Amino acid sequence: MGSTASGDPPGGFLEATGGDGFCGFIGTEAEVSDLFALRFGLAFLYHFLLEGVPVYLTMDRLRREHWPLSLLYSTYCYPMLRVSKPLDFKGLEV
Repeated sequence: MGSTASGDPPGGFLEATGGDGFCGFIGTEAEVSDLFALRFGLAFLYHFLLEGVPVYLTMDRLRREHWPLSLLYSTYCYPMLRVSKPLDFKGLEV
């Protein structure tokens, strides 16, 4: 079990994600099982990266899909952040 937002000794997660090139993170201050964290994290990446859903809508969807443990998670970034849908090699949306 682990928690990502509570902080670790020097060289931990918070220090690593606070450097240049990072614009935020998703984490929890309470411990959750590794299996739940894996499922929640994969669902977040799917909606955010593959579907191009902004962070705030992704979290809204996940709060409903993974209720009530989803309440342990918070995002620490610009809520409107989104990634464009991937394009296939011909320039058409997948």
